[in-house]
Amino acid sequence: MRGMSCRGMPLNAAECVYYRGSLRGAAVRHEFGYVLFWGDAVVEPPSISYSIGGLLMHVKRLAAAGLLTLISTLLSLPGQATLAAADGPITATVTKVENKFPREVVFSAAAASTAGDVRSVRFRMTTGRGLVERGDNFEITPGRRITADFALRTAGDRFIPAGSVFTYWVEVQDAAGNTFNSEKQQFWYADTRFQWSKLQDGPITVYYYGNGATDAGNVLTSAKVVQAEVGQMLGVPGNEFTVMMYGSSAGRADVIGAQREESSATRAQELIRMGVAYSAEDVVQVQRGGGSLGTQDTARHEIAHLYVNWAAGSGVPTWLNEGLAVWAQATPGREYLDRLDQSIRRDNLLLVRGMESFPGDSDETLLAYGQSWSLVNHLIDKHGKEKFRQLMTSINQVGSEGALKQVYGFASYDDFDAKWREAVGAKPRSYASARPTPIPVFGDGGGVQTNTNAPAGAGSGSGAATNPYGQFPVLPVAGAALAVIIVIAIVAFTRGKKPASG
Repeated sequence: MRGMSCRGMPLNAAECVYYRGSLRGAAVRHEFGYVLFWGDAVVEPPSISYSIGGLLMHVKRLAAAGLLTLISTLLSLPGQATLAAADGPITATVTKVENKFPREVVFSAAAASTAGDVRSVRFRMTTGRGLVERGDNFEITPGRRITADFALRTAGDRFIPAGSVFTYWVEVQDAAGNTFNSEKQQFWYADTRFQWSKLQDGPITVYYYGNGATDAGNVLTSAKVVQAEVGQMLGVPGNEFTVMMYGSSAGRADVIGAQREESSATRAQELIRMGVAYSAEDVVQVQRGGGSLGTQDTARHEIAHLYVNWAAGSGVPTWLNEGLAVWAQATPGREYLDRLDQSIRRDNLLLVRGMESFPGDSDETLLAYGQSWSLVNHLIDKHGKEKFRQLMTSINQVGSEGALKQVYGFASYDDFDAKWREAVGAKPRSYASARPTPIPVFGDGGGVQTNTNAPAGAGSGSGAATNPYGQFPVLPVAGAALAVIIVIAIVAFTRGKKPASG
C-alpha cells in the first residue's frame, strides 16, 4: 500500500510526505518519507521506518510539518493500513484544486518514482455518472519527483455547467514502464460568485443562495414528485442529480453565456431560459420565478429530461422527450393547451413523424409542446405506465417507430398519428402523400442538454438541425434525382447525333 500527500509553501516550494505499508507476518510496517520541493530542486531527508509504536512517537514531528492529515486518513489503528493504492514504485496525488469559475479549474499534482524518472502525468476525470471521461497530459520535465499544474477549461467549446461534480485522478508512468493511478477524489464545481447553501434528500441535492430557502424547499419537494412518478415509471428512481437554483436571469446569463447566445424573449424559448438540463453532468439549473411556468414546474420539466436520458439514452425523439417533460409538470400549461385545441379545430396539427425536432417558429413550437404532451398522455392513459417504460427502454434497440410497433402494435408512425387524432377528436387525414413541411428547427435548444449526451461537451448538445422529413432521407433522394437527370441527358445526346455521311 502506498500514497503521497503534499501542500504548497511560499517561494514556489512544496512539502510532501509519502507512505508505504507492508505486511510482515502478523506485523504491519509503516514507512514515511518526507520530501521538500523547491523549484526544480529536491531536498529529501532520509526515509524513516516505524512500527505502530514508533509511529505514535513521531506524531508531533509530523504535525509540526503540517502532514498529520495524511496519516489520519491512511491508517486505521491498530495495525491496518487503509489507503486504497496499488503496491509499486510510483506515488502520486493531486495536491490542490483551484476553481477559477467560469473559465477553468486548475489541478496541481505531485508524483515520484523509485524505479526511474516520471515520464508522464495524465489528468483524468468524469462528471455525473461517469459515462464520459476527459483527459489531458500535464506539462512536466521528467524527473524522479515532479510537481505540475493542469488547467481544465470549463468554458467555450469545453463548457461544463456550474453544479457539476468532478471525479478526478492522475495516471503516472515512469521510465521503467510502471503505471500508477492515484486515488479518485471529487470536486464540486461551484459558481463562485455566490455563497451557496444546500438541501438534500436521498439522491437529490438542491443548491440555492440568498433568501431562496423556501423556494429551494419547494423545488426539492417537486423533484421528489418527479422521482416518484417519472423515475419509478422508467425504472431509474435512484440516480443522483443536482439542481442549481439561481435568483435572477442575470445570475444564470453569465453561466450559460459561454455556451450559447441569449435570444429574444419569446414564450416558446422562455422554458429554455428559465431552466436547463445537462444530462451528461446530471445537473439542472433553474431560475427563481421560472417565467409563466413557475419555479417548481420548470424544475419538474427539466428533471424529467434527466430521467429520460437515464432510461433511454440519446436516441429519444424530441416529441417523446418534451412530451414526457411537460407530462411531469403539475399542469401542462395553459398556452400549450390553448394552441393544441386551436389546431385540432383548424385541422392543422403536426405530423408525428415530422416531430423528431421542433420548429423554430414560436407559435409552431407552442403547438409542438402541447401536441407532444397530448401524445405522451394518450400513451400512458390508454396503455399504462408499464408499456410506456417498455417503449423507452426499446428505443435504443429498434428506434422510436420500431418501439411503437413492438410495444403497442402500431403499424407505423402514421398509424399511431391516426389513432391519436381519433382519440382527441381531430379530423381523419390521408397519409398517402402527406409529408411534414420543411421548417427551420433549433434542435435541442442550441446546446442545452435535453435529449442528447455529447461526450466532450459535459452539457453541450450537438446544435445540429435534424432532417425535418423524419423517415425521408434528403441526401439519398437528391442523389437519385441527379443520377436520373444524367442518364436522360446521355440518352438525349446519343439520339441527337447523326452518323457521318461518306
